Amino acid sequence: MVADALSSHVDKWTAAEPELALALRFADAASRPRIAALICLEHEIVHAALHIAERDVALVKLNWWAEELAALAAGAARHPLTQTLGGNADLDAISPGQWGRAASAAMSMREAAPAATFQDLLARYRQFAECWAPMQQALYSAVDADAWIEARSLALALRDALALHHALQQDRLPLPMELLARHQLSRTDLAQPSAARDAILREHFSFLVRAIRAVKRNRLTVHAAVQLRADEYRCQRMHKSGDVLGTGHDALARLPLSCAWVAWRAARTMQRMG
Repeated sequence: MVADALSSHVDKWTAAEPELALALRFADAASRPRIAALICLEHEIVHAALHIAERDVALVKLNWWAEELAALAAGAARHPLTQTLGGNADLDAISPGQWGRAASAAMSMREAAPAATFQDLLARYRQFAECWAPMQQALYSAVDADAWIEARSLALALRDALALHHALQQDRLPLPMELLARHQLSRTDLAQPSAARDAILREHFSFLVRAIRAVKRNRLTVHAAVQLRADEYRCQRMHKSGDVLGTGHDALARLPLSCAWVAWRAARTMQRMG
């Protein structure tokens, strides 16, 4: 029963994220359900925080997840994702407080004030990713936690910018204020397709791709390594496009061929060092 319910959640997220589907092919059969459950759990919480338009609805959803993470920490999980994570000694050792921070950080990410600079913007996503790094370390003892946090922060930043309309509807700004000032654009301007909007997005994604290239990749989880390479490719495509958001949404459904090599190498590293 739990396995069937887990499969439906995994199917939903692998359909939306090809890098997850690829990464799971390189996980061994014993660890694959927990790896999938942890990634999908985090995705569900990010979706509730950043993609539910109504604040009150998002808050209800996140409060429910907070209760479920508390139940997981107490050994009384009810949801298929959290039930799959229970019973693992390393995950069971994570404190209830850490699970609680992992949930509360999602709402903080949603309600963060506009960021002045690109680094301030990344800090918004980094605070969330830091709360989930211990869970990654529980499943991957060899992972470079700092590099994973940076990779996950950049992935969140890219997807939040691509979901620009959702963010603006929530009165959130997924771009730094200094960028708007330099391009002399307002939030209202960002809501409408234009050459000026494409120009500011190209500059934002050029910042992202430089940060992506600076991440240390030798001890990332398979999913993080594949996503980092795919996001580098996506930023490159958007930089050359006349329709940045359209190209970005299309690129989210695709992987460059090099991702297969990246996945194989990351899996070998985790197996050898773990």
